[in-house]
Amino acid sequence: MLLGMTLTLAVASFLGVLQPSNLVASAQGIAKGRPHCILLLDRKQLPRSWDDLTLFSMDKRRRDHHAMLLVKGENRLLPYHWSYRSQGFLPGIVNWDNHRRPSETCTPVDGFSEELPLFNP
Repeated sequence: MLLGMTLTLAVASFLGVLQPSNLVASAQGIAKGRPHCILLLDRKQLPRSWDDLTLFSMDKRRRDHHAMLLVKGENRLLPYHWSYRSQGFLPGIVNWDNHRRPSETCTPVDGFSEELPLFNP
């Protein structure tokens, strides 16, 4: 029993350390150089660094979305939500397409995820 709990904690810790790189890579892959931003929805704030994107520090209270990626398209903002299960951003935001935009948004900027520091200042 103790071995199983220890192994579970070790795996969770390992995955928690990898998550920021997965999140940033997913954002960069989707944005493809276009202006974008990431918003932590429970805190209603932008991440200050990769530290804010770990499994242990990311928002987990909301069932619908933990983080939102907005990418500037030609005529509109393209919304994505973070999936822990997929370890990537997936298209869409709950209610976005039902004429009810999320109350929290961010303004896409050039190089958002590229300029995000590894550690909080």
